[in-house]
Amino acid sequence: MEYSLTFEETQVVQSTARFALNDILPLQKQLDSTGIMPDGLKQKFLELGILRLPFPEQYGGLDATFTAMMLAVRELGYASPVPPNGILENFVLAWPILNFGSAAMKERYLPGLIAMETVGGLAFTEPDTGSDPRQLITIAKKTDGGWILNGTKRFITYSGICDYLILFAKTEQNQVAAFLVESARPGYKVGRRESFVHMALDNGDIYLEDYFAPDEHLIGTVEQGFEVLLKSESLGKIGFCAIFIGAAKRALDLAISYANTKMHRDKPIGIKFPMIQEKIARMATQIEAMDSYLLKVCAKADKGGDIFWEAAVLKLMTAEGMRTVATDAMEIHGAYGLSQEYEVGRFYAMAAAVPVVMGSMDIQRVITGRTLLAKGKYSD
Repeated sequence: MEYSLTFEETQVVQSTARFALNDILPLQKQLDSTGIMPDGLKQKFLELGILRLPFPEQYGGLDATFTAMMLAVRELGYASPVPPNGILENFVLAWPILNFGSAAMKERYLPGLIAMETVGGLAFTEPDTGSDPRQLITIAKKTDGGWILNGTKRFITYSGICDYLILFAKTEQNQVAAFLVESARPGYKVGRRESFVHMALDNGDIYLEDYFAPDEHLIGTVEQGFEVLLKSESLGKIGFCAIFIGAAKRALDLAISYANTKMHRDKPIGIKFPMIQEKIARMATQIEAMDSYLLKVCAKADKGGDIFWEAAVLKLMTAEGMRTVATDAMEIHGAYGLSQEYEVGRFYAMAAAVPVVMGSMDIQRVITGRTLLAKGKYSD
């Protein structure tokens, strides 16, 4: 299947790529070490309006495609994971509000989230569960006019600085329900903060202690909570992969540059040693496969298709591809790759994050294999 970008999507790629190269890349070390964009950079970033792309005009969106936003996320990921991560955290709250929320909820929350004037996120993971909704312990008890939430969430990005989260809890009827949670409300308490090897960002525990969520903060119906979870996480997983596909492209560019400029007896190592060429070829092959499949999954999402299986496959491809690319890039640089003076070392740390974030590799394999076995064949 051939994928050709629309004029608007091409324009998004070009403008975002220029911004990534000219504005983000020079500040990459600062961004990755602090997780914070300086005010001037943040203002330029917001003016791009990337999160507006796939949302309707009535809420401040641009009525463009999900593909366009993912392409922009990929281009930003080439320079640093910090700016695109902010887009995705708001998206995984804004999308379920758009598709499952009430008219009043959409009017109140979507404009600020889409403009990135407010900060959103998703709260599912708990100390005893990271992938299996059946293990949720956070409980939602029905009361007059709303719900009382109690429990602990772990590894929740932006939970210390967010305005709102989509939070998943189990009801007394053992159903998974989705709630809009406001950090300013009583009963929302921020816990221990985490520190990660691949980048700095606000992440950590939150405690819900008799938090009251009014009925109008239920996203969808109680019966729809599991569907909201699966669809939101699948789309978020695609975005997460887009960031790392962009990063893989940067790693390859650095490897090519080093192989062309590092000399061995008056010849560039890329020309002199076939094993360098083999590594470059392997890296490029992995990236082409990841990039092509990203476009395929995005195209299906834009048509309203179920991408639960495809998101798991893309996650597997990206984790394995990023590991290969990072390893080959480091080996091409040799001992210089270990030096903080060279950028390439950061991709090795990033490659360690891909298999464990947004669903473990083992779970993605189970989803992929079990789905095919139930279907009885691979081809349509």
